[in-house]
Amino acid sequence: MRRSLRVVGIAVVVVSVVVLVVPFFVNANSFLPTIQNQMTQALGRRVTLGGLSLNLFEGGLSADNLVIADDPAYGSQPFLQAEQLRIGVKLIPLIFDKQLHVTRFEVVNPQIRLLQSSNGRWNFSSLGNTGATESRQANGQGTSQLQSLTVGKILISGGRVTVGTVPATSAPRVYDKVKVEVDNFRFGSQFPYTLTASLPADGTVRVEGRAGPVNASDSSLTPFTADLTMKHVDPVAAGFLQPQAGLGGLLDVTAHAASDGGSLTSTGTVTGTGMRFSAQGTPASTPVKLSYEAAYNLASQDGRISKAAMTAGKLAANLAGTFELVPGNPQVQLQLAAPNLSVDGLQALLPAFGVKLPSGSVLQGGTLTTNLNITGPVSNLAVTGPISLNNTRLSGFDLGKKLSAISLLNKLGGGSGNATEIQTLKADLHMTQQQVQTSNILAVVPAIGQATGNGMVLPDGSLNYNMLAKLNANSGIGGLATGLMSALPGVFGKGAATAATNGLPLTITGTTSNPVFKLDTSKLNNSGQSGQQQSTQPANNLGNMLKGLFGKH
Repeated sequence: MRRSLRVVGIAVVVVSVVVLVVPFFVNANSFLPTIQNQMTQALGRRVTLGGLSLNLFEGGLSADNLVIADDPAYGSQPFLQAEQLRIGVKLIPLIFDKQLHVTRFEVVNPQIRLLQSSNGRWNFSSLGNTGATESRQANGQGTSQLQSLTVGKILISGGRVTVGTVPATSAPRVYDKVKVEVDNFRFGSQFPYTLTASLPADGTVRVEGRAGPVNASDSSLTPFTADLTMKHVDPVAAGFLQPQAGLGGLLDVTAHAASDGGSLTSTGTVTGTGMRFSAQGTPASTPVKLSYEAAYNLASQDGRISKAAMTAGKLAANLAGTFELVPGNPQVQLQLAAPNLSVDGLQALLPAFGVKLPSGSVLQGGTLTTNLNITGPVSNLAVTGPISLNNTRLSGFDLGKKLSAISLLNKLGGGSGNATEIQTLKADLHMTQQQVQTSNILAVVPAIGQATGNGMVLPDGSLNYNMLAKLNANSGIGGLATGLMSALPGVFGKGAATAATNGLPLTITGTTSNPVFKLDTSKLNNSGQSGQQQSTQPANNLGNMLKGLFGKH
């Protein structure tokens, strides 16, 4: 036992002596030109290092202040600058033969700039370009020698990556705690890799897969596979979307992607919570899930979503179309098909689209069908297409009571209960960040009649609508109003009743939460002439009569 302890003690002493003495016999700085030259040749970029030191405890060399130059087209700032570079080497050849056999590179706390030009090319595209440096030609370094270069492990830890465009179109995105691990790296073959990073607002991303062989002319076109997992991602805070786009929420993403160097295919699932689809919207209480299949052309920077299913609770819609990843200004041309959506299920999503119903009211029952085109830059999308709401009820909102603000209907008592039955509500929608326009409106409310017209909703929720209301002569408040006007004496009674059934001009102002209905008295004379043509004087008298009946609002 004592002998064993003695042997261990002697071994510890010998190792300690070697660790202390060897650095005096091995001049680490003598390898500095070789390492800088080999890294410059391999990367196609000028590489500079601070002084080298030998650290046997860590099994190799250590250098301070690693700097890798950028492609000159992207400016004079470094592509990468790190506090320290640790180089694992085989110690026996280093100590006894002074030969350098690199087994490992570890880049500690680097600052990395990733920049994309207006033509879509990245500043890392020329990394490893076999014709990129004069030093290769001067030293006769051939492609075959670089292709055979092997490093057992490459590790980047504690990185901070800044992503932007040249010229700058917006503030750069910054990602911290970036860690990259590559095993058995070789230019000419595939190698496994793992990447993790922290995103703003506590988001995380993890990518693992295989890449290679490295494309000798453009490293961004290197084939790869990737399995992506993103959690708790705020797309605005992470810089994927600009705040003015009006979109928001928290995303969880699982996806698989594969690139052959020319095209990229991807399938995956995106789940969003607290989603908002309009600058005027509020977070939705129902999660939204999107399953997709897409393909992207790396050269032309455009792609197609061939199949995407969007679900929210029991709601389901289909999405398809094309997209262009224009640097700093991505564009989409998408089509959303949503047939027969349950209004009850849709209720929870309406606030996310900025739809505000009159205060205290909810939609109940019925269906909504729409086919929408979603086009333009993601920062300012335009949504256009027809919408159709059928057989629903706006509970908590009495349209008849609102219309009773008009004098005649007030005299009739107004009201049809604390709800408004809607048989049909159709319109052509044109929605942008600036306003929501609805044209070719057709609203059929059995208790009152039907209305047609056009109008808009501004970002602050204010309304500006011009409608033509045709009262239902056979039932409800419309029937009472038509009957009362028919009882007016002579031609006035006949003309007033005709005006009511052929259309009374109304304006709708106020806000979405508190709409205000008024009779447009400036158009009453024209309304009074509906039906058979009357003389000018009777028409004017009829207009004045109607103004008195309906009130000057």
